[in-house]
Amino acid sequence: MRSTRILIITVVIIIISAINSQSKPTEHINNWEKLSEQGQIYLTLAKDLMEMAKAHRGNSYEYEVSYVLFTAASEASDYIEAVSDLLFIYNMISNPADQKVLKLYINKRVNDYTLRFEFLIKQVNTSLSFSISSGVAATGIRLKDELRSGQQLLKSCITPIALAPRM
Repeated sequence: MRSTRILIITVVIIIISAINSQSKPTEHINNWEKLSEQGQIYLTLAKDLMEMAKAHRGNSYEYEVSYVLFTAASEASDYIEAVSDLLFIYNMISNPADQKVLKLYINKRVNDYTLRFEFLIKQVNTSLSFSISSGVAATGIRLKDELRSGQQLLKSCITPIALAPRM
């Protein structure tokens, strides 16, 4: 459902951009690229944690810890990629009025995802307290550090919006 909604938004925005083909600076392009790279880091960590979960299938605690950490990494990747997609779409829009509306939406989503990252960090901390395996613990600590980095990166995507007074 989320991917369908993003696809529809993308198509609509591409059409709007084609109609309004003015040139504009791409202020968010660096964040878009950084977010995409951060999303790949989460996917790599998720893959590693899934392999660790498979290795600990007989040990219910270690399996559970690995699986919870895997889920946190996967969710972080989804959140980061969603914002990355929005910034990519923003860069294709040339109409200032459309940009302003999309900035409002992007800021709202970034605030939501930043809060979700806070929950993921707490979830990782709680899970790490139950880990016995040094490999799972080390990967979980790296995930926690990457989640904090991702949260800061998301906060850097929030932009001030100059709204015209309504009449």
